[in-house]
Amino acid sequence: MRGFVSPRFLATVGGLLALLAFVGLIVWLFERRRNAQFPSDPVHGIGAGLWWSSVTMTTVGYGDKAPQTFAGRLVGLVWMFVSIILISTITASLTTAYTLDALSGSVRSESDLARVRTGTVSDSTSQRRLQRKGIAYREFDDLHHALTALAAGELDAVVYDRPLLRYRVRNEFSDSLHVLPIEFEPQDYAIGLPQASARREDINRQLLIHGRGDAWEALLRRYFGEE
Repeated sequence: MRGFVSPRFLATVGGLLALLAFVGLIVWLFERRRNAQFPSDPVHGIGAGLWWSSVTMTTVGYGDKAPQTFAGRLVGLVWMFVSIILISTITASLTTAYTLDALSGSVRSESDLARVRTGTVSDSTSQRRLQRKGIAYREFDDLHHALTALAAGELDAVVYDRPLLRYRVRNEFSDSLHVLPIEFEPQDYAIGLPQASARREDINRQLLIHGRGDAWEALLRRYFGEE
């Protein structure tokens, strides 16, 4: 019920009603002098226009009101195609919003992990983090098995390296799992090299060249998806 009184939902409904009223007003202005279905009285006429625009947008098609003038029919034709795009956009937006709310409802911060079923990978920095925080967890040999348990409903959350989570979820569990925008402990990755390795300078140069800019961002999106 909170979702139906949220600012996002109310703003969407308000904007939609305003748009329906505007389209209804335009049709009424064109039809009021030649079409008895849209009375010249502004209150009843605009109300009839609002009813027509709502019925047209939802594709109900009662047929009790229809524009008869060329301009009115032109508005109706445009509104039919706009309505298809509009309904699809609103549906996708609200579905995404409520889905993300549902996914993030159980875990919104690290402290929430203490009251849900949490999993992680054995011998990882994530495991040590959970141990330091006194958070109970179930450990797995690898990330794939942990995510499989999460997708199956055996867990409520999996804690692990964010880049690896994003890659695995994108490629193996994109239809069932989502990586939440929560970061517990920033860490860096490194490339181990022998002492006095001749490759050190070349690798550092390449990291400086490619580790930033649009090309780097494109690589991140390619392998990890959008944030």
